Amino acid sequence: MRGKEVDNLVWYIQYQSKVGEEINLRKTLRYYTGTIIRRMMFGCRHFGKGAKDGVPGPGEEELEHVEAAFTLLSLIYSFCASDFIPSLRIFDIDGHEKIMKKAINVINKYHDPIIEKRVQQWRSNGGVNGEPEDILDVFISLKDDEGNPLLRIEKN
Repeated sequence: MRGKEVDNLVWYIQYQSKVGEEINLRKTLRYYTGTIIRRMMFGCRHFGKGAKDGVPGPGEEELEHVEAAFTLLSLIYSFCASDFIPSLRIFDIDGHEKIMKKAINVINKYHDPIIEKRVQQWRSNGGVNGEPEDILDVFISLKDDEGNPLLRIEKN
């Protein structure tokens, strides 16, 4: 998977240089990392159709998803007053909770439909080919000692 994505990354950079676009290495590597994770977790490169007009690179969905993921990562270990004084949590002094909820909603917007569809596939006919093809399939196929699935979809 990494080899295929490296090829796509090189193609994307070549395309950007041919059309005279400035190459933002940080965003390019974030996209590359996000694509590898999507392939390993969900078995797909894009959440939608990818970039428009056959241009190599991320589509709007991937850019939004990667931005939300890196927002979450940046706030996980950030200082928050309510971590030390829990009664301050309702005030959201630093604004982190609002930002985190927004980012989590973006992540869930893309993950939930894929997970729900795949769980249905496993329940109806034992997966796509009957064998796990990616990490999500492995999680779905895990069972406890009594044969019940360990991964369940619960709606709030």
